[in-house]
Amino acid sequence: VGGAIDMVPACTMPVEDNQSFKLGSINITCLLTPGHTKGHITYYCVSGEAQHVFTGDVMFIGGAGKFFEGTAEDMYPSLYEKIGTLPDETVVWPGHEYTVSNLKFAARVEPENDSILAKEKWANEQRAEGNFTIPSTIGAEKNHNVFLRCSCMAVRSACNVEETASMIDCLGALRALKDKGF
Repeated sequence: VGGAIDMVPACTMPVEDNQSFKLGSINITCLLTPGHTKGHITYYCVSGEAQHVFTGDVMFIGGAGKFFEGTAEDMYPSLYEKIGTLPDETVVWPGHEYTVSNLKFAARVEPENDSILAKEKWANEQRAEGNFTIPSTIGAEKNHNVFLRCSCMAVRSACNVEETASMIDCLGALRALKDKGF
């Protein structure tokens, strides 16, 4: 299963935005979430009360993917209009374990955000003990993932964008700041 836009030769089931299918009792909705790549697909899975989202390379715990084929204009709806609007209790499963470095960056962007500082401390402890820091939830990510916090004045200030700048401008500036190793 993979995004039709990517045209991966080995893909036997290309999917489109909002296409749904079942795997046993699990209802899976495919969400086109460009930003990292043009055809990136995120999988939102529901079975009974359980809700999970597999975000691949678009959103990580405490961070977001690089804009390889996409732009901030592409990433914004992926993060804010699709993934960020899922129910807060939705469990987030990213494609990589980048939590410690993402939260280190987040703590520099929002040094007074207690949620970020607590999550960073927890993540460092988890990794020191050889444990994973995945999964998270949408609700938790809204508190400590700076890429979902572009409306916050602390994030805008760290990115050196005007108070009246668009969320897209802030998101682009934030990604550039992370890419520079801030």
